[in-house]
Amino acid sequence: MMNRFRQIANEITAILEDEFPDMTWKSAVLGPAYPKTLTGYVCCDTITFDPFTKSKKQASATFTIEVICPNPKEKADNTQYIEDLAMEINDVLTENKTIDGWADDSRVEKIVFATPAGRPEIGIAIFTFTVEYEE
Repeated sequence: MMNRFRQIANEITAILEDEFPDMTWKSAVLGPAYPKTLTGYVCCDTITFDPFTKSKKQASATFTIEVICPNPKEKADNTQYIEDLAMEINDVLTENKTIDGWADDSRVEKIVFATPAGRPEIGIAIFTFTVEYEE
C-alpha cells in the first residue's frame, strides 16, 4: 500500500501535468546536467509529525518544486517568461489547497528566482510548498 505522503507527491505532479501539459514534470532530483526543455521537478525535502489523536498524526511535508527554463539564445536575458510561468504555477497550487482531497491544506511559502552561475540562458524558479495532512 502506498503511503499518504507518496500519494500527495504523485497528485501534486499530476495536477501540474494537467495544467501545464507542454512541460516535462519529474519527481526525481536534478542531476548534474540542465534539461534542454522546460522541466519541472517535484521533490519532498522534509516531513514533520505532531501528535493529533492516539491513532492519527498531523504531518507537514515541505516540497521543493523547481522549474528550469532554458531560454533560446536570443532571449537569454529575458526573465519575464519564467516569472510569469511561476505566477501561473502559484495560482494553480493556491486554487487547489487540498490537492484533490489528499491534504488538509497547502501553501506556497516562497518562490526564489535564479540563474545558474555562468548560464544566463537558463532561468530557474524554486518553490517552497508546504502540505498539511493526516498520516
